[in-house]
Amino acid sequence: MASSRKSPSRTPARREVVSPDGQLCFVLKRTATGVHVDRRQQAAAYRMAHAAVFPDRGELERFLDLDELRFQYPLVYADLRRAFDDLLETDA
Repeated sequence: MASSRKSPSRTPARREVVSPDGQLCFVLKRTATGVHVDRRQQAAAYRMAHAAVFPDRGELERFLDLDELRFQYPLVYADLRRAFDDLLETDA
C-alpha cells in the first residue's frame, strides 16, 4: 500500500506535519524553553487550534495521550514525534 503522506517540511527551527487529507496539521517551532506545538484541525463545519510549549518528550506524550485523532492518523503522530525530537536536539 503506497503512502500519500506528506513528509514534514524542514527548516532549522521549524517543522510542519500534515495529514494526507489535510484535516490535521502540526506546526512545531523551537523556542528557548522547549518546542512550541501548534495543532490545527479542519473539518467541514469547524476549525480548531491548540498551542502549547513542551519542554521535553514526556510532556508532549501526556498531551498526545489525550488526542483521539492519534488512532485515525498514527503515521502523522509518528512523524510528529520524530520532528519534536529533532527540534529538541537543536539550539533555539
